[in-house]
Amino acid sequence: MRFFALAAAIAVCSQPVAAHWQYTRWGMTPDQVISASKNTAHIASDPAMHGTAEARNLLDGKYRSQGFDFDINFLFDTSNKLSHVSLQLVTPADCPVLQGKLSNIYGSPKTSVTPIINLAKWWDKPHGNVLVLMQIGDDSCKLQYMKYEEAGAEGGL
Repeated sequence: MRFFALAAAIAVCSQPVAAHWQYTRWGMTPDQVISASKNTAHIASDPAMHGTAEARNLLDGKYRSQGFDFDINFLFDTSNKLSHVSLQLVTPADCPVLQGKLSNIYGSPKTSVTPIINLAKWWDKPHGNVLVLMQIGDDSCKLQYMKYEEAGAEGGL
């Protein structure tokens, strides 16, 4: 009986981490994200505006949580698989409050502060996510979620 309990515990602990942001899962296609969002995500109005060569903004949406309103950009890799979720805070002045709430959830972030930009980064290994909060002056506050990759793992450092 003890062996069975130990084997079950090892099996549960060795399961892959369920990395995701809210209703999405990393690796989803644009159609899957639209479906999972119950059609609140839609084709991006200006895909070039928020994307890069490696992460293209194919879908946009709106999101509200904890009293914060966000504009969302869903970014996909060159295989059209979800790789990043970027949330632009509608009221950038609330960025310090948002950072405080995130710190209450994830602990103290690694920070970098310059006269132009403030960065705060959390590694949420238990949930398989990396979060980066970027505040640029008083005009912009963006929170990015991306998949946590172990150093040395495929796709990691």
